[in-house]
Amino acid sequence: TTNKQSLTLGGVDTGNIVLNGFTGNNAVLYGTAGSGILASATIGVAGQCFTSSGTPFAPSWQACPGSGSGASKWSAVLTSIVPTDITDKVGIGTASDVPSSFYVTRDLASGALGKALAIFDQTESQDILTASAGGVTKFTILNNGIASSAGGFTINGAGSIQTTNAQTLTIGGSTTGNIVLNGFTGNNAVLYGTAGSGILASATIGVAGQCFTSSGTPFAPSWQACPGSGSGASKWSAVLTSIVPTDITDKVGIGTASDVPSSFYVTRDLASGALGKALAIFDQTESQDILTASAGGTTRFRIQNTGELVFGDDTSSFFGTLNPTTLTANRTYTFPNADGTICLNSNNCSFALGTNYWTIPTNTGALTPINSTLDLLIGGTTTSSANLRVTGNSAFAGTTSAASIAAKTSFAGFVVDN
Repeated sequence: TTNKQSLTLGGVDTGNIVLNGFTGNNAVLYGTAGSGILASATIGVAGQCFTSSGTPFAPSWQACPGSGSGASKWSAVLTSIVPTDITDKVGIGTASDVPSSFYVTRDLASGALGKALAIFDQTESQDILTASAGGVTKFTILNNGIASSAGGFTINGAGSIQTTNAQTLTIGGSTTGNIVLNGFTGNNAVLYGTAGSGILASATIGVAGQCFTSSGTPFAPSWQACPGSGSGASKWSAVLTSIVPTDITDKVGIGTASDVPSSFYVTRDLASGALGKALAIFDQTESQDILTASAGGTTRFRIQNTGELVFGDDTSSFFGTLNPTTLTANRTYTFPNADGTICLNSNNCSFALGTNYWTIPTNTGALTPINSTLDLLIGGTTTSSANLRVTGNSAFAGTTSAASIAAKTSFAGFVVDN
């Protein structure tokens, strides 16, 4: 249009308005720095904020900052959004206290827009604007653009692009170049529909690290200092591929809302409901150890991927591994209630260990050699040298003595003393 009249895309009978090429998921349009050429940023995760980035401040969807001075000053009452404090006045375009209930201005230090200070786009068939005093209408801008006042003053002018019969109005096609909306040349200007009208407005970025934030009625968004100060700010930082506490002195507690006694503390408040599971579960999906414990960077204890326990000592760099042989059932190893050294079959006991040649057959109460064919010799290592021989169950059983005594003394060979 000319003479700085409003340029309207579509009308009350127009269907969807499509800007070809911007088909990203909930894509937000913004003008690129210095040119006003439209670009878009798509949303991939719920609960994000549209946030300005470093020079040249191109915005993108990022994790929202937390609470603080940037928290909303507005409340939802039925279908209305109103200031939480009814005594608050609303100022747009200023960071100072305003003199009236609703005050709109434009700080030229932020850059002139070259547009009307306020734009209203009525999407219903009602008047665009009505001004009243004490409930009595004093000024009206009708839906057809005619402005009239109680004193009989009228203005009539129009400029529009529209389709009929609710058909879609498409701007550009697959071979169209850049789409430029004249007047939106602010630095990375973000476009948004003004309240109640849908007329495009823009908010430009002037400082890195700002957030696109809703403001007072009618909640026109603007670039402001991001919320996030205070206890609601994130306490974590990304360092390469790790997420670590921002403050290295912070301890981490899980399952508690209280200060914790150690660097990492895990518990479960039964008032929150029992889970019926281990307090902590480590599920190693690689072939490495499940858990490693160290002191001063030196490994002291490990749980291997196969479940074996590996212990370190305090005087060498070697480790001991507790590795049961192949088990055929659940086993319990009980240690006595006493101090001392565990005796192994590697001859570290206070007595010599060897092969056990004796057994107690089941339910007999008798002590027998492990092999019934063995002879029992006392006083010698051969049949001829032994003083007492008890013959085993050999192939010659029945032809040899069951027991024999070789006295080899001038005294009695066998004495029974009652």
